[in-house]
Amino acid sequence: LSLLQGVNHQQVKMIAVDNSQQMIDEFQTILNKNHISNLFDCRFEDVCKTKIDNASVVIMNLTLQFIKQNERDELVGKIYQGLNNGGVFVLTEKVVNENQLAEKLLQTQHEQFKFENGYSKLEISQKRQALENVLVRDTLAIHIHRLQQAGFTEVVPWFQAFQFVGLMAVSNYP
Repeated sequence: LSLLQGVNHQQVKMIAVDNSQQMIDEFQTILNKNHISNLFDCRFEDVCKTKIDNASVVIMNLTLQFIKQNERDELVGKIYQGLNNGGVFVLTEKVVNENQLAEKLLQTQHEQFKFENGYSKLEISQKRQALENVLVRDTLAIHIHRLQQAGFTEVVPWFQAFQFVGLMAVSNYP
């Protein structure tokens, strides 16, 4: 957020969307504390219903995995249509590995990471159970295919840690 200090709010418009009023309220508190609330339009709404147009950048972090699978292609297509030429879509998701051994290894390592950072084995187990059938992961290949089918001309994986992958997709790259 410190990077946003001094940004001219007349040149930049950022829209933050979440379907949890509590998350919107917490984010607004952070923005106010950092004196940058004028840069954001915080909206309590369903991202699938959010109008996207004239966007240079769309960032979606750990969101698509909570959208119904039959609605994901349409949402990514809507994002593509709402981007300006050369616009960028940054997508970060938790993916499932097609290789079951690799998936098990990554899951074990991720749970060990959580344990080493203060989570109890019970908390780790409870979180896993709470997200079962709610957080539905796709493979990296499915994400890349979805982005390409939407029209993105360049899709670049730029980050991976455990099962978390960051992709950068460019609209109408020359």
